[in-house]
Amino acid sequence: MKYKTTAKELKAGYYKIISVGYCELQTLLQYKSPVAYSAGTYGWNFDVYDINGIAIVTGYRPMPSQHSKVSYDLVREYEQKAQGKTSNQLDVLINEFVSKCIAEVR
Repeated sequence: MKYKTTAKELKAGYYKIISVGYCELQTLLQYKSPVAYSAGTYGWNFDVYDINGIAIVTGYRPMPSQHSKVSYDLVREYEQKAQGKTSNQLDVLINEFVSKCIAEVR
C-alpha cells in the first residue's frame, strides 16, 4: 500500500530523484508498484517508485526540480527496449536507466 507524501518530504528522503511525465515509463515500470503518491488541491500529482534508494517520480505534476528532469530521448529509448520483456529483464533495464539518468543529470 502506498503512503501519501509531499515534494518536500521526498526531497528530504531521497538523495536522487528522477522525474518523468505521466505514463512515460509505463512499460518499463509495469511490474513495479509505487511506494508513495502525492496529491494536492487539484488532485493526484505523482507516484513514487523506489529503485534501490533512488526515487522515480511519474505523474501529471511531477517534481518541479530542473535537476531531476530526464531527457525525452532517454525515456523513449528505454520504453522501446522494455517492449515484450519479462520482469527480470525489466529489472536489468530499470537499473541501466537509473544509472544513465544519474550520469545525465550531473
